[in-house]
Amino acid sequence: MKYEREIAELKAKTSGGEMTEDSVIELARLESLLDAEMSKWKQYRLDNVRRRHNYMPLIVNLLQVMADQGTLGNFYETAKKKTEELSKAQAAKTS
Repeated sequence: MKYEREIAELKAKTSGGEMTEDSVIELARLESLLDAEMSKWKQYRLDNVRRRHNYMPLIVNLLQVMADQGTLGNFYETAKKKTEELSKAQAAKTS
């Protein structure tokens, strides 16, 4: 990666002697950027896994279990009431 190469170059330049204050600051900045880049790529990989997974069987199974237990109707009614309340609140807010 770009930052790894820059870190290696900076360390190679200062390997013979002590590092100056500017070199230490630059090294810390590059390491911070490298950590941010690595965490960004880690998040990208996690997002890709989520995108590839098919959640439909889970959702269908959950709805079937709720229907078998008799809780799906109650859940639907509660969600419907909350949606209506939110719609009324938004309508009152915009009026």
